[in-house]
Amino acid sequence: MPAPEFTNDGIIIQTFQEVFDEIEESLRLIYGYDLALDQDTPDGQRIAIFAKIILDMQSFAVQLRNSYDPDLAEGVSLDSIIKLAGISRNPATRSQWNLEVTTDRPLTLDIDYKVRDELGQIWEIASLSPVDLPLGTTTVTFQAENFGQVTGEVGFAITQVTVVIGVVSIISTVLLGASSVGLDEETDEELRVRRNKSVRNPAFSTVGSLFARVGDLLGVSDLVVYENKESVFDPILSLNPHSIWLVVDGGVNSEITEILVKNKTAGTGLKGSVIETFTEDLLRPDGSIFKLVHEVRFDRPVITDLDVQVDLTKKQPLDIIDEALIKERISETKHIIGEFLESASLYEPAFTAGDNFLLSNMAIRVTGSGNPFVETGLDAGADVKFKIEVANIAITVLP
Repeated sequence: MPAPEFTNDGIIIQTFQEVFDEIEESLRLIYGYDLALDQDTPDGQRIAIFAKIILDMQSFAVQLRNSYDPDLAEGVSLDSIIKLAGISRNPATRSQWNLEVTTDRPLTLDIDYKVRDELGQIWEIASLSPVDLPLGTTTVTFQAENFGQVTGEVGFAITQVTVVIGVVSIISTVLLGASSVGLDEETDEELRVRRNKSVRNPAFSTVGSLFARVGDLLGVSDLVVYENKESVFDPILSLNPHSIWLVVDGGVNSEITEILVKNKTAGTGLKGSVIETFTEDLLRPDGSIFKLVHEVRFDRPVITDLDVQVDLTKKQPLDIIDEALIKERISETKHIIGEFLESASLYEPAFTAGDNFLLSNMAIRVTGSGNPFVETGLDAGADVKFKIEVANIAITVLP
């Protein structure tokens, strides 16, 4: 093909071989067709060098053109172009954990005070100012030193990194809730998906606009909006007539509340166990303030653990199988609120852990339910979000 072309579908560039052949043909027209241009000749190698340079320039032009398209841009280029949609990449956040600190005297913990859990994870004082502790036991909020999904368990052994005399013990009595675990930085793919959702903000659909606006909030990782448009009660969703049910994972209550108030239509009912209020200050004609208080409801997802069992057969009897990696890959699968999780969908992440084994009879069940394992799948329910822990995955190696 000739030089790069600009088409309605973008820039079409040449392949390396097409560039090489084009240069080779031009040189033969100049110096004759008996010119030695084999790969082991100096001139042949020179053509390959020039072809590589030209191809790199064409590829650069494609990448530059793609950087102006939010569906194709990457990294810093995506961060720049996405601003035109009025959104920005969600940064990584840090986990927060309430620990019970017992002291034998009144003392002060400086803002650089740090502790370590039994997994070697470092936690530091979350406060921006020193924390004064009385004699006895006090709940102190710590945050993970590292950004992202850092978790802590009840019963972890906590030791001081910054030794302070008078601190008798530090105990973890509270499991990190879903809203307390830090988030990894939003990936390019996740940001593109959210950008596409955000274009529905000005949509006439109340539900679509509500979904997009809440989805744009910092810290929101998943959500679903159910709507009962009928004049009768919906027994499946347990939702009243002409009502909306928002289930959202992550985000700040006050920000979610404000969006609900400003995007639901008047008279629309709301469902949820989280009850918040939003106050509008309206200016009367005489200059005084009229406070209009709105009460809204929404829900957080019910995080439900799953047990997984699967049979493994080695392709060769002496093969070494990394069962820990298989479990890790299965546990890393992402789940959404209200999904139907097919057991077979867990094969794909499991097989990324190697190619020297076969898996069969993949089955799942809700942890602690006592129900039999199922190989078909499980319905999460409208407000349920599945989670798979490594400890809940059992692999049976068949002979």
